[in-house]
Amino acid sequence: WDEAVWSYYRYYYQSLRNAGVQHIVAKIQYTPKWASNYGTDVANYDDYPPTSDTYWTEFIHEVAIRMGDLVDDYAIMNEVNTDGFWKGTQADYERLEIEAYNTLKQYDAIDANGDGIAATVYPSSSNEPGQTTQWQEWYAALQGHMDGFNTHDYKWGIKPALDVIQAIDPSLNYIITETGPANWFIN
Repeated sequence: WDEAVWSYYRYYYQSLRNAGVQHIVAKIQYTPKWASNYGTDVANYDDYPPTSDTYWTEFIHEVAIRMGDLVDDYAIMNEVNTDGFWKGTQADYERLEIEAYNTLKQYDAIDANGDGIAATVYPSSSNEPGQTTQWQEWYAALQGHMDGFNTHDYKWGIKPALDVIQAIDPSLNYIITETGPANWFIN
């Protein structure tokens, strides 16, 4: 592991905690080149699933152990229902999300923000119109291995997406990690 990177994130998340930020969402995404199943698509290596699920599980375990005292909320990947950030299959994502869920729930045992829950895990998807069916399929495929949905609200508004989530399962959380057109310029 690159200890300097781990130190940077610990410093970053600790700074947020020190500033009074209650809910920190760690978005876990992108596969390192050495672990990526990218084939000949070198330019997009980080959008592919790992060549071994063991690499993924070991990394998630490290996140839970090293960051669990600072982070409670985890978004798995980014907008995997679009082709801009994910080149794996839906089955690949579902498998990796379930592994992340199980690993985070097992190894992040510290309630960092005092809400009574040590780890919440969210699949991350785009909230573009017309994706209700896809979200319903995810919910069924993940078999309870999720605490809610994570998305961004760039331009469509959150009300339609909230209605979809409520229709799927009213007990699920809905977490928005980015909003507004300004994100296109600062991310």
